[in-house]
Amino acid sequence: LWGYLAGHGETLALLADGWPLVPTNEGKVVPLSRSQAVVASASLSPELRMVLEAIEAPTLLDGLFDKLEPQGQGGGQGGGSVRPPDEFWEYVFNACDRGGLLAAVG
Repeated sequence: LWGYLAGHGETLALLADGWPLVPTNEGKVVPLSRSQAVVASASLSPELRMVLEAIEAPTLLDGLFDKLEPQGQGGGQGGGSVRPPDEFWEYVFNACDRGGLLAAVG
């Protein structure tokens, strides 16, 4: 599913606020939603990750896109990672920037 969505970001809006689709490091799957603070925390320091854990902020499963192949774009070109579609960041806070982290914990 995420391999397909990586190449078809326009479909994210159709799935938002519906079924749980976003895997987290906490072992849960949560809906893709602008109102739920899921944080991409892979690039954060261990100390900041501990803060997110302490406030029970769900964090995007590390490496989610690393082993996926794009689907529907002539996929099957071999391994490697895919890039999340730009629309993805409308639903998941990118914690590598200070504003994203503050918005998530605000």
